Amino acid sequence: MGFLMFTARLQALHNDQNYKEARLMTLTQKISDLQRYAANIADGGISATEISDIPGSLFGRQIAFLNSSTQQSIWTTNQRYATTPMMEMMVHQQTAQAVQSGIIKAEYQQWFAQQYRNSMLDNMYKEERQRLAKEEGRRLNDQEKLFTQEKITIETQLKQIAQEIESVKSGQDAALKRLAPNYVAGQG
Repeated sequence: MGFLMFTARLQALHNDQNYKEARLMTLTQKISDLQRYAANIADGGISATEISDIPGSLFGRQIAFLNSSTQQSIWTTNQRYATTPMMEMMVHQQTAQAVQSGIIKAEYQQWFAQQYRNSMLDNMYKEERQRLAKEEGRRLNDQEKLFTQEKITIETQLKQIAQEIESVKSGQDAALKRLAPNYVAGQG
């Protein structure tokens, strides 16, 4: 009876060990994917090469980030520019100074103003994308910490399971020895 109990326990331990090892592999892959994703968005944008390098498990999240951060960056940039009258004054002031100093001719003043305005908008857009990438990076870091903590817990549990397996195997061997018949030579 003891042998069967040890065998059943050993089977349960091996099942638990296999489940935890599979979960450990999954967590390791998720952490790796999060790190690749974080590297892809670190500069605030995603290049065509980075899109092709997106981990499958995070493809949807990264594309959603790309879409939402682009939309939000454009909206925020336009809002900042529209609600800050100083921006347009700066454009006109810089343009007037460029004409007065002879850097540009008067007929190019409108073109220069548009180029200066576009440069300001582009800088604000890039700043907003960086800010959004940092926010997403913090969320990724938090998620990575949770996965890492779970990984450490599972590794500890696997060590405990390995120790218990050894103990159960010893008990199983002892139970098997008790079940073995004792033959004494010369009796019979």
